[in-house]
Amino acid sequence: MKLWFSRLLRYTLIFSIAVFFFLLGSNIYIIKSTRNQLTSNIELTPHFHTAIVLGTNPNLSNGLPNPYFTFRMQAAYTLYKKQKGGLANCKW
Repeated sequence: MKLWFSRLLRYTLIFSIAVFFFLLGSNIYIIKSTRNQLTSNIELTPHFHTAIVLGTNPNLSNGLPNPYFTFRMQAAYTLYKKQKGGLANCKW
């Protein structure tokens, strides 16, 4: 019984370490491969027919405004006014 538990613990630890390094490597790869696609200067942003704003709740769980939602909407509005992205109608 003790040997079985020891093996299970060892394999769980090895698996956890492998998953950790896989996620770390994936994160590093994504950061490095997309670094040249990020900009904070609107003038350098190319024009796209449609801009996608990823969703978030407009309010926090305590009822206060969600700053992430506010900043995303402000960024979308700025991109639209600078004609860097168009509008699309979505039905859910």
